[in-house]
Amino acid sequence: MDHLGNPVWIWASPNHKATLAASVYDTISSNALCSNPWDGWNQIWKLCSIPRVKFFIWKLMHGKLSTGALLYRLNIGPFTLCPFCGLEEETSEHIIWSCSKLACSWISILQSIGLSANAPDFLSSGTWLTFPNLSRSSGAWARALIASLAWLAWKERCNLIFKNLQPRFDTLADRAFSLCSDFFLASGKIYREFSKPLSSFSPSPSISIFSDASWSSVTNSSGMGFIILASNGQILLAGSQGAFHSSPLAAELSAMALALEACLERGWTPSRICCDCPGILNLIENHHPCVAWKFNTEAQKLKRLLRAFPDISMIAIPREDNNVADELAYFGKLNPLRSLFSRDLFCPFWLLELCRARDLFF
Repeated sequence: MDHLGNPVWIWASPNHKATLAASVYDTISSNALCSNPWDGWNQIWKLCSIPRVKFFIWKLMHGKLSTGALLYRLNIGPFTLCPFCGLEEETSEHIIWSCSKLACSWISILQSIGLSANAPDFLSSGTWLTFPNLSRSSGAWARALIASLAWLAWKERCNLIFKNLQPRFDTLADRAFSLCSDFFLASGKIYREFSKPLSSFSPSPSISIFSDASWSSVTNSSGMGFIILASNGQILLAGSQGAFHSSPLAAELSAMALALEACLERGWTPSRICCDCPGILNLIENHHPCVAWKFNTEAQKLKRLLRAFPDISMIAIPREDNNVADELAYFGKLNPLRSLFSRDLFCPFWLLELCRARDLFF
């Protein structure tokens, strides 16, 4: 109400069929009530990231994350220290931007995009969302990388509190880079010009691939499954996909190729491939055109991929030791679209239970 002029209907909508709730939402989301709206609100929804990352950043910048400090202020929880360092109150600013346990990850990320880590308020104030000193492409990558690391840090916090999973601070920067790379690759955006963040932590020296396939002789439909496993029992990535193959051996070859492609895209160097089909290993090691002509396409593709990993070894294992990849292969036959599962992506309950029974974890 303006007593000196004409009153204004702030919930007014140009569409007379719009509901009151829709009008309120449109007004608030368009910043119509603010004379000088912050451009960062619009940049959040333009982030080159998966939707859950955008929504997380929106809640973070609005101070709506369910941290210990927020719950304590609402009088529905006790005073809580940071679950990472245990030194300060768990505020959203501390748990995401300034916790000492995350310092190395933030320094690594900022250095990789050519930004200084010395500005104390650059991250917490949201300046990174509107930072003008970057080109359009590098700015999109930088904002996506920062948002991804913030989201992963929050996931580590939730996993620690609700699942009692110990945080993997040493892999946060690499996982944020992989998450952004996958999104940029899937959406056709350029990202190869950006360097991978340098980490003071050395990755696990041993990475193993377990692959398997499920094939139907009636329909020639097949499912391919794999897990990429670190030496400490952590599953870095699990995946499945369906296709049509002329034989079970062709499906087994394609499953190995699918796993190797995933490693190549993420810069991982596996030391071995484990398979429960001895015939496949004999076929690869003693390739003969008269024997392999039926699945020459799959065999040649696998051989090209193996050239990128000259030190990799191939090992035959018992079928019972490969049941996780076997179940993923069966899942891929029923759900042909490619599915990827990791610590930072959705994992179905059946897969988590299966891995837990094998003392494996994401």
